[in-house]
Amino acid sequence: MRFDSKVFHFQYVNLLCLIAANTMILCTASQATAQTAYERGVVLLDRNKAVQAIPFLTQSIGENDKCADCYMRRGLAYQAIGELAKAELDFRMVFKLNPTFADSHRALGECFHKTGRLGDAAKEYSEAIKLDPGHAAFYYYRGLVRADQKDHKAAIADYSYAIKLQSTKDRFYKSRAFSYSKNKQFDKAIADYSKYLEMQPKNLNAMLERAECYVDSQRYEEALLKYTELLKLFPHDARGYTARANVYKKLGKNELAEKDLKAASTEGENFSF
Repeated sequence: MRFDSKVFHFQYVNLLCLIAANTMILCTASQATAQTAYERGVVLLDRNKAVQAIPFLTQSIGENDKCADCYMRRGLAYQAIGELAKAELDFRMVFKLNPTFADSHRALGECFHKTGRLGDAAKEYSEAIKLDPGHAAFYYYRGLVRADQKDHKAAIADYSYAIKLQSTKDRFYKSRAFSYSKNKQFDKAIADYSKYLEMQPKNLNAMLERAECYVDSQRYEEALLKYTELLKLFPHDARGYTARANVYKKLGKNELAEKDLKAASTEGENFSF
């Protein structure tokens, strides 16, 4: 049999083309699989199903380990189920892949805050602010850390800047009110609690805390009015009766104080059942 070089060359070229085509198909299939796994993981995470989301996000990372958002999503999933050490590793990988991803610093700061590493948490929130100084929530989260560090003056500054950037967030006012009260700036605390209660008019804790500010500033008659308003909305709240009884005692109205203490005791017993 005579060797035909032209036929051989033609067959060789066809073989190379076939190999190249199959390689492209495999790569495309792998990318599609990674994207599908990522999308499934995101949907599950958005539905608060973090445990179920993690395997899909892990699969997407296995097939595309350069995807910063995959690590970010998996880190959030780990964070949601309390596996903070794993979350920290994922957030740090996000920094490596995308150094300008501000929210990864915020997420790591939250991990540190939860584990009591307040200094590290504050540093991460500060990094997030450097990268995105117009993001109100970053100042708010750093304010929470500073409040836990008992630096209420610094916390107030952060909350105030957050409010400047986004004045419609009710929780900003409540947190600043708390720090104002700890700083004995009771008038400002009352104003912030009142602003918060305009947005959340039936928040029991905020109503109690505002009334306490009236007591701490020795505005007892106003405190009585606020406790009475509270008890109209929450007639079975033992804390409200106890607090109002203490104000009655300060005013020398002992019979009314005893009546409220009895009501507090009754409601407390009912609550325990």
